[in-house]
Parts: sequence; structure tokens; C-alpha cells
Amino acid sequence: MKSQKNSSKILIIIVLMTLFQNCQSQTKENPKYLGFENVVFDLDKVTFNENVEILFSKINHVSLDRTADKSKAWVYRNKIDDNTVKPKLVSFFDIENNKINVIANGKKEIQAFTSFIETNKNPESLISKLDKKYGAYKVKLKPNKKLDFTNSKLYQWNLPEKINAVTVTKLKDG
Repeated sequence: MKSQKNSSKILIIIVLMTLFQNCQSQTKENPKYLGFENVVFDLDKVTFNENVEILFSKINHVSLDRTADKSKAWVYRNKIDDNTVKPKLVSFFDIENNKINVIANGKKEIQAFTSFIETNKNPESLISKLDKKYGAYKVKLKPNKKLDFTNSKLYQWNLPEKINAVTVTKLKDG
């Protein structure tokens, strides 16, 4: 009998939100621009002091002014065009991606980074790395029965300077 290869896709949603605007990183800084030469922007190294206009200035992007809406925010996202987008624009631990969204307040101060990643990689490896580095800050989330996340697992680490939230969803084949 042939062994069945697990080909299910996993969607990982990474959300990094700031609690304090003036946190400083102890590690090597990220580039000022997304898509800068062959440098990948590391989401684990965000300071929330990045200038959103400069960050997106070298790549094709969309900026949506939602400040008049209920959300009172700006949303920036890079345009995905096979001819111009780098395959490795951002990374979070060992997962690299070419899709990034940034939420900024009315003053265009960055409040959150999000990245939606479709991968065949085992998400438990990412969770283990986050636990190893930030285990003291892990939050035990209680399931919300009002929300239907039957195919999803939610993880969160509340660090002093930011919140790392990861949602892992197994996509249905077909």
C-alpha cells in the first residue's frame, strides 16, 4: 500500500501589534525600505518606529485611507505582481513571504504588521521557535464559541513592547 503524502496547505497569519511606540530593538536593524536589494524585512525585528511612507516607497503598493471609517486607520499593502514582487519580501523566523499589510493610525504611526502565508511547512516548528524565544510571554487563549475557528489554532505572546499573534489554519483541499 502506498503511503499517502499529506499535501494540505497551511495558512499562517502573523500579526504583530505594538503596545508602546518607542520600543528599541537590540538586534541588527531592518532595512528602511521593503524590497531593498536582496535584504528581507524581518517581522521579528520591527520596532514600530518605522516610517510607513518610506517603508513602502520602493515597491508597488496600495494605501487605503480608512481614517473616516470606524477603524480610523490607514492600511498599506504591497501589490502582488509576478513581474515586480520579490519572492522573499518579509520573514518571520524560518517562514518567508512576499505579502505584507501594515496598519497605521491617523498620524501614520505603525500599529500592526500582518502577513498571510500559505505554506506546506509544519507550523509546529514556528510555534516551537516562538515558545523557545518568548515562552515566558505566552498567553493561554480560551476558545471563543461565538467564532467558528474549527480549522484554526490561535497562539499569542504578549511581550513588553509588542504582541505576536499567530493563527494557523489548515486549508481544505479542493
